[in-house]
Amino acid sequence: MQPKIVRSPKKATSFCYSPDGNFLLLTGYTKQVSVYSLEKKRVISSLEIDDQPKDILPPIFSPDGTMFFVGVNWSDGGLNCGYVVVCNWDSLTIKHRIIGHRPGYDGSNGIWDPDNKRIVTTAFDYTAKVWNVNTGKKIVTRKAKKEAIMAAAISPDGHYLVLGCEFGYVTILNFQTYQEMYAFRVSSEDIQHLSISSDSRLLRVACGATGLKIFELETGIEKLTLPSNCWWRHSTSPGGDLIACTHTVNRKQPWTMAVHLWDLREQRCVATVPPKEGNAPVSCGFSPDGNYLAVSHDGNFAFSPDGHSVAVAHDKLELWEIRSLIKKGVDQSQFEGKSSHAIPATDTRTGLDRAAEMAIKRLKPSDGIKGMRFPAHLANCLVRVQSKCSGTKCFGHVQCACGERDVLLSTTDAFFEEEGSTRPRTAQWNGEHFFVVNARCSACGKNNILFDANHHGWNAVCVESETKTNENPSLVAWKCQACQQEKHRVSIEIIGEPMRDAILESGELLDETNWQEGFGAINIAIQCHSCGRQDKNWVAYESM
Repeated sequence: MQPKIVRSPKKATSFCYSPDGNFLLLTGYTKQVSVYSLEKKRVISSLEIDDQPKDILPPIFSPDGTMFFVGVNWSDGGLNCGYVVVCNWDSLTIKHRIIGHRPGYDGSNGIWDPDNKRIVTTAFDYTAKVWNVNTGKKIVTRKAKKEAIMAAAISPDGHYLVLGCEFGYVTILNFQTYQEMYAFRVSSEDIQHLSISSDSRLLRVACGATGLKIFELETGIEKLTLPSNCWWRHSTSPGGDLIACTHTVNRKQPWTMAVHLWDLREQRCVATVPPKEGNAPVSCGFSPDGNYLAVSHDGNFAFSPDGHSVAVAHDKLELWEIRSLIKKGVDQSQFEGKSSHAIPATDTRTGLDRAAEMAIKRLKPSDGIKGMRFPAHLANCLVRVQSKCSGTKCFGHVQCACGERDVLLSTTDAFFEEEGSTRPRTAQWNGEHFFVVNARCSACGKNNILFDANHHGWNAVCVESETKTNENPSLVAWKCQACQQEKHRVSIEIIGEPMRDAILESGELLDETNWQEGFGAINIAIQCHSCGRQDKNWVAYESM
């Protein structure tokens, strides 16, 4: 029997069914949780959560149905704040308020332990915290191996806690001892969603254009990948053989979403739900009997425990009978050249192997230089001024290998006026854009390229470009604007991101040995040898 679609009362945007299916718990932008009786068709009671209206997330019931918690979220001066409130269902009273994470880093996300005794909260402050439900006291804090936590899951057998982070990092903890088992990187993209199979054997990780990767949870060995343009969330059928995923059809239009239905036994996509242009990200889920797939194009939905009805916040919900949907088949145009078949894994490393290799890669010998190093093209022509260097900046004076500091500058033949000075800028030549600064030693004549926008800095090193070329237009000599002499002394400042951020955001194109190559800006100051005229902002170029 097809589930009956029920519009949520009171225009509630967030809600869930009670464990017995007789009530809807209504939340949204409000101060309270309201209990709506489906039999009496009215709100029969409410529980005040906060003294001011805030975004109260849908209630999540404990596995035994005796308690629920809600996440409370709001913005305070641009900071995303949040906490969790645990409530008793039978008496509709507040049991505990869990305010466990730093302001500005959310803290409204939580998951129940299968034994009903613990709650895990996560936030963008890099931490997962485990709480005793009965006392409200914190049991332990664990920090994710890398970056802010985007998703979390506890295995049904209660043995594992999995944390998914920014830039594709996964941390697996033993949920009995709270000790880290292993951590490794799945992708260069943020992890959007995690789930664990009902038998606690398989970990499913959705991370953007990387697709959905499936691992053995105990060993961390990769099994296969379900490809997609950009995975968001996924839902698994009650039998565990089907996965429905939401994804973007075209990465250039991220809010044009569609749904793919994958058969894990056949390891291929067996059906697609057409996209709805211009809507918010799609959510999807299976009915309790696994016979229907609900697809919402705007807002929350929830199946009743018996599966006879589905509550929706808006009218944009589709119900697909699974067998009929599979008969419709697959729209290959939704894959944009990607395969509609699962890709078997070729990497047989365990999670411990991956973790060990990641640690080895991070350990590099030090030669005593503190702070950011010079990019390779400047390493032999700059004298470092350590007092002006830091973890995100390096500074030095141009000096030829022969010891001479006076140079003859030349640049691309394009200029602009700023602050009463003429300065070089990007030039166009043969339909392409160029910006080059060269310094020729006044003593030995050696040329040193101080900057070439097509080969130096973040965009040149970390961003793919079909127009990158080794050809450059002719350069013109730079003369002092006061005395028209050519000899100058030059100082250069290179500015970048913190090392870890640069490495992660580059998708590991960079590492600890070369992260400075992805610098974000270069500033060049000059001083005339003859008259002493200075221009401290002669070049200020952002390369990111």
